[in-house]
Amino acid sequence: MLSLWRLTLLCGLLIGPSCCLLDSILPLSSIHSSIDRLKDEAHALSLDLRDDFERLKFPLEHVMKTILNDFETLSGKALDAFISKVTALIGLKIEDMAYLSLKPELSADGNSLQLRLPASAAISMKLPPLISDLIKAQVNMDFLMQLKIVTDEKTGLSEVSLGECLVDESTLKITILNGAAGLKARLAESLTAMVKKLIPSIMKKRMCPLMETFAKVMDVQKVQDVIDYLKTHKSMAPSAILR
Repeated sequence: MLSLWRLTLLCGLLIGPSCCLLDSILPLSSIHSSIDRLKDEAHALSLDLRDDFERLKFPLEHVMKTILNDFETLSGKALDAFISKVTALIGLKIEDMAYLSLKPELSADGNSLQLRLPASAAISMKLPPLISDLIKAQVNMDFLMQLKIVTDEKTGLSEVSLGECLVDESTLKITILNGAAGLKARLAESLTAMVKKLIPSIMKKRMCPLMETFAKVMDVQKVQDVIDYLKTHKSMAPSAILR
């Protein structure tokens, strides 16, 4: 049977080395140091992510500026392809077209007829991921369509042909109706400028084939009579060209 002093000595030998062994395996000072280092790294990472977010928060303004610059440098098929990509990018849709009275005018050359067709439309677009809400706007513009009397090379007969067909950009007006609350002022201006670049091309593709078909069935003599009338008069009733 162990005496009291021997039992005390044995417990001391067991407890003492065990504490030292545990401290050598998992030193508390090292654990605290690691935790502090992880906190510092997490904080630094959060700052980096926040900086990245701030840099990405408003890239659209720069993108729009680049797009507007590209409109000025591209032409032909390259411009058409670019317009298609930008239209798809912002999901631009043109709906609810409405037309006012057709206005016959004498063309600048004095020998052909120009038809002015005021029109309005509702447009919508999105700017993800910056603005999730649908942006709606109203567009007003005038179409200009030139009707010329030409001679058919095969038959030798006179016929009406479509000349210039375009949007009078001086009449183009874009009014953002909603969704503008999330836009900075400069971004709203850039968006309006970009849409003004897109609309003439989109509407030209939509309207001009129809007007070309319209021109082919027009009466040659009627068109010539209107041209002759406008040479001596400033204007005429819109219905005169359609009778």
